[in-house]
Amino acid sequence: MTDEYAPLVSPKTRDARPARRCITCCVVGTLALVALAHARGFQPRAVRVRRDQKSLQLSWATAGDSGDSALGPRCDDVLDASSHAPAMTARETALMLKYLAGAHEGSTWGPGEALYLEWGSGGSTATFGTHARRTFTVEHAVEWCEQVRAWPETSCMARANRWEMFCHDAGHALEAWGYPDGHGYSFDAEPANKEAAKSSESSESTKSSFHPGFHDAMRTYVQAPGRFGVAAYDVVLIDGRFRNACAFAILPYLRRGSVVFWHDWTREDLESLKVDAKVLSSETPASPTHRTYHRAAGRLFELVETADTLAVFKVDPAVYDTMQSMA
Repeated sequence: MTDEYAPLVSPKTRDARPARRCITCCVVGTLALVALAHARGFQPRAVRVRRDQKSLQLSWATAGDSGDSALGPRCDDVLDASSHAPAMTARETALMLKYLAGAHEGSTWGPGEALYLEWGSGGSTATFGTHARRTFTVEHAVEWCEQVRAWPETSCMARANRWEMFCHDAGHALEAWGYPDGHGYSFDAEPANKEAAKSSESSESTKSSFHPGFHDAMRTYVQAPGRFGVAAYDVVLIDGRFRNACAFAILPYLRRGSVVFWHDWTREDLESLKVDAKVLSSETPASPTHRTYHRAAGRLFELVETADTLAVFKVDPAVYDTMQSMA
């Protein structure tokens, strides 16, 4: 075949053209391979060219899986289910484990392969974290962080490079379950002496449920998913503070097939979710336990199934497509 560029090059250069074209083809082919792999959620962990053998060696890792090459053994064999069980019912725990194992329709991961993120540490970390490939925990109660870090399960996962915790100090005194001190939510029965109750409303014992300093400091906690270098999580558990805000914050870190678990849904919330919460503009909580979870979930997710007070969601396809078009 005649080389149309032959008159423009010297014989020496012309003789070198096949080799240069070969190198060019290899480079272009490699770039195309990298682009294809990246589009499918993979990133090159290492690229090495061996000049002596004129070969290109690539090793791949799923996006956000930096450090997988150093993963140690699984830690599910050290799980102390009697001491470190999650604060969930048996049905709720079984539902979490089912999805973590990828034993649901449309799953793209298998047992021990999921990237798991949780807001709120404790029994969920020990029980569910040991069933994931890597676990990422967000917590804000500093003293509780230290206790959880000392558990055999989390110690094992940390040594195996399978667990990372972001412990955020909001700089505020906390009550049980990480509520700010004096959060103002009272679940006590109505006092017998209503007049005495009214007279005490302005007393020091009655505190506002809104703490500007605490709310502002917790922005870092809500936005924590971006701290771990993970492109997308497979399974997410929202079980800490500011759950509506966390639901919005996790959107950029979800795949189409990712699942989001949201704990402590009341019957009121689930009923409100059924009523097309997307058109609700304002409302007053019907009871102290009515957290209006549906106001975020109804705008972002599609309900998949429930077990007691645990709800499983997938991102609304329209919301996901909009997020992708804005990326």
